[in-house]
Amino acid sequence: MIRILHLTYDFSFINFVINSFEENPNCVCEYITVTKEGSPPENIAQHDRLRSIAKQELSSEQFKQFAKSFDGILFHSLSLDFSKFLSNLETSATCIWLPWGADFYQTHPELKNNLLLPQTLKLDSRLKGIKRYNDKLKQILSVLGIRKNEYQHQEEALKKIKYIAPVISEDYELIKKHFQNTENASFLKFCYGNTNTFSEPKARITGNNILLGNSASPTNNHIEAIDFLSKTQLEDKLVITPLTYGNKNYANHIEEYGKHKLGKNFHALRRHMSLSDYITTIRSCSIYILNHRRQQALGNIYAMLYLGAKLLIRKDNPTFTFLQKAGIVFDELDTDPSKPISPLSTSSATHNRQTLDRMISPEKTKENTQNIVNAIKSNSTKQHA
Repeated sequence: MIRILHLTYDFSFINFVINSFEENPNCVCEYITVTKEGSPPENIAQHDRLRSIAKQELSSEQFKQFAKSFDGILFHSLSLDFSKFLSNLETSATCIWLPWGADFYQTHPELKNNLLLPQTLKLDSRLKGIKRYNDKLKQILSVLGIRKNEYQHQEEALKKIKYIAPVISEDYELIKKHFQNTENASFLKFCYGNTNTFSEPKARITGNNILLGNSASPTNNHIEAIDFLSKTQLEDKLVITPLTYGNKNYANHIEEYGKHKLGKNFHALRRHMSLSDYITTIRSCSIYILNHRRQQALGNIYAMLYLGAKLLIRKDNPTFTFLQKAGIVFDELDTDPSKPISPLSTSSATHNRQTLDRMISPEKTKENTQNIVNAIKSNSTKQHA
């Protein structure tokens, strides 16, 4: 029986990971979530083989010995903590990186400098304040070779990564292009959900509101999107903007700016909601606008497409190419306010649901999980041959 260790953080979609691997009869898993001071996770359901540790415990000799006993180690994001841990771990286990987005778009010098549009960049710089100078100092120290930055720690850890399993293949290509020590890392597919988890099968759009972005992160480029919407004919449509997760100060500024520019049409989501309540809220939106320049909010994208919404997304976002290749019907985000924003046709909405049923059905996600188990088993067999 293949033994797999999952290293992750306290995010609700890890519940899907646990359910997926527990359904697989060919592996036994342990789940370690890194939390502040090792406190119990708030967003992951209790499980017999789930436990929390503080990040300091990752560097302990006891934990390293524990990790060495597994055939495979899955890193759900290659954070600074996990990069340092893997770099210092002597192991024959098959190590797999499941990128989340921020763990490479916002660590690589070239990639992270192209994420924010001009007005959002100004706001982000202002909010960071003195932290900007700390970031500059860290950059100088890394260039001088005095102190490694997160990207450099990742490149060291990547020497031990055997597979990379992102949510879209375009992310794999970006990582291979921009990160060193990835030449021997093969591609695997994984998705943190399926058509049953992203939406209720028979749920459909109920209104004509607009959903904007997915979080209180500057990579949403909210300022520019709100400016664009302020020049369109919104009439009685609400611009529903999720700001629950992310930077609270940024969320405050975006809520203030949205109300200033859009008035009563702007509606910020600030409190935590259950998935069913969230789905009920976003069902009122027939349009989903994403102004990101990186892959982000894929769960929201799948949910909105399955509900029957029209997606408007930037062409310089890798998700644009991914969805285009998959045959999804959507539109490029065109910031010309003279062009009307119309809902998706019934036939296109049906086409998108059928496409998603093929892409991320429960059967397909089970297959992805089994492919990961097979990869670990194959490498483990070679190790013991």
